[in-house]
Order: sequence, then structure tokens, then C-alpha cells
Amino acid sequence: MTVHLLNSAMMPTEGDYCLRSVTAEQWGMEAGLALREGRAVSSIGYPDTARILSDLAEFEVPVSRNLTRVVDGDILLVARLPYRVDPNTKGAPRATSAADFEFYRATFKSPL
Repeated sequence: MTVHLLNSAMMPTEGDYCLRSVTAEQWGMEAGLALREGRAVSSIGYPDTARILSDLAEFEVPVSRNLTRVVDGDILLVARLPYRVDPNTKGAPRATSAADFEFYRATFKSPL
């Protein structure tokens, strides 16, 4: 089972997703454990976001724009901004702390 770290609530593969909100602390504990155990894959594309989430997880969250591939049983840990980013300022700092994000945990099940 892989734990995917995402900065948007996306569904990259056909299947069933069960999404639940979690606290920042819950997100950080689960992400940190998965990162330390080598079970996490980052799809966090912005350095500022990765820095904030690294502080929360107490472990480095790598910056990556690789394609997210999920398989049956995978977990998605999502840290997303509650608003859409202005395309004219995309890439500029948007969030300054974990308090700027909403946090979710999703499980994925492949279709039968």
C-alpha cells in the first residue's frame, strides 16, 4: 500500500474513493510515518507547500510533479487550499502555514 501526498483532491484513476476530513495533526502524523517508512510518494508540486507540509509531518516532503498512479488499497493524503488560485499569480506564495489548508484522507478501491 502506497500513501500518496497530494495538494489537490483529485481522482487520478477510475475506481471508488472514500474521502474523509482529518485534522492537520492527523494528516501530519500519518504522512510523517509513511515518509519515514518509505511508503509515501509525493505529488506536491510547489516548494512552499512542501515546506509547510514537511513541518507538519516532521519529515521532508519532496517536491514532485510526477504522474500520480494509484492501485487498490492505496491511501491519498490531501492538503488543499479551500479556494482556487488566481492563474495570474500561480506559482507565487499562497499559503504561509498549515492553517491555510484543508486536510483529507482518502482510500482507493479498484473497480471489480
